[in-house]
Amino acid sequence: MTALIEAIYDMVDQNQTACRILILGNTNATVLMRMIALAKADSIAYWRKELPGASETELEMMYTHLSNGLMHVVVEGYDKYSKEEMIRFVSRVVKASLSLFQSPQRPLA
Repeated sequence: MTALIEAIYDMVDQNQTACRILILGNTNATVLMRMIALAKADSIAYWRKELPGASETELEMMYTHLSNGLMHVVVEGYDKYSKEEMIRFVSRVVKASLSLFQSPQRPLA
């Protein structure tokens, strides 16, 4: 996920005009969904190795949750936050979410 965020920043930096029109100035769901779809298979494959106790359904839901929420944070915060702040935030959120599946599950109270 962090690599995806870095790639988005690099892409925007290299193609300022087009990206500002297509992505930053227009949070069109179609464009964002295509971007999110590009990283799905690789992200889930990586998480599957790292989180052997997580079910396929949990991996899919986690990807949907993280990618959609974090993509909007990046798009809406591109000019508001620095690249470093964004990558640090995304990394912390992803690590915290993954940690929920790394320890043995305890029943909810």
